[in-house]
Amino acid sequence: FYTFDRIDAKKYNLKYNPQFYSKTIELPKSENIKYDVFFLGRDKGRKKELLSLEKKLNKLGISTKIMIIENEKDFISYKKYLSILSESKVILDFVNSNQNGLSLRCMESIFFSKKLITNNSYIKEYDFYNKNNIFILDNKKNINKIKEFINTPYKSIDNEMINYYDYSSWIERFDK
Repeated sequence: FYTFDRIDAKKYNLKYNPQFYSKTIELPKSENIKYDVFFLGRDKGRKKELLSLEKKLNKLGISTKIMIIENEKDFISYKKYLSILSESKVILDFVNSNQNGLSLRCMESIFFSKKLITNNSYIKEYDFYNKNNIFILDNKKNINKIKEFINTPYKSIDNEMINYYDYSSWIERFDK
């Protein structure tokens, strides 16, 4: 049995294989950035915190697009999601407190060279972590530093590291 969560792997004596993505997925080209920060995800009990965070970001002059999926009629296609993502500077990754593994949003930030804001402090333990690219929310105590983070340039990640998280490398790691 495998898990994408290092802590669960240790806790339950499972094999670990991190989250993956695919180099074959391309982000549509967009000439205009509409949003500083973008989030799309299911409620999962996070709605109140996400809306509170959005309000705080907006007060700081940070434009947001927060889309919370509450039922099936709210779903959008991945193609539409990528289109909105292409119009955004930063991806917001807001996980529940019991999740320590990487989300798909983390992978998208790496593969599309997008900055990431996350509440998952375990991301510091990954080889691709760079404080110029990833902002870790510290119980929203450091929220005043987000605007500065957004406006600093993205630092490129080595292709070898990106390849490690590609689907083809991920599949090769099983039963090694």
